[in-house]
Amino acid sequence: MPTITEPQGHLTWEMRDHDTAEITNIVVNPSYRGEGIGRRLMDRFIDEMSKARVYYVYVFSELDNQGAHKFYERCGFTLWGSTPDFYKHNGAVIMGRLV
Repeated sequence: MPTITEPQGHLTWEMRDHDTAEITNIVVNPSYRGEGIGRRLMDRFIDEMSKARVYYVYVFSELDNQGAHKFYERCGFTLWGSTPDFYKHNGAVIMGRLV
């Protein structure tokens, strides 16, 4: 799985179509949250997708993970929909953006 790394975090994704990518994981060491690591990971990802001519990126996030939703909104993502059964114990929102 393709990965972008920073010393205290990483972002992985999968191509879903020739012009669409799904973020499958983004992790920042809790001790370093709020220092811009997640944003740098996202900016590098979006830049890489732009160079690869990917037009759409999206991510699933647990329904009750408001911190993640706000982070994605700050990165230009909007709510695309939701699904009640994505996770075993919780539903998910689908957030996406144009590259």
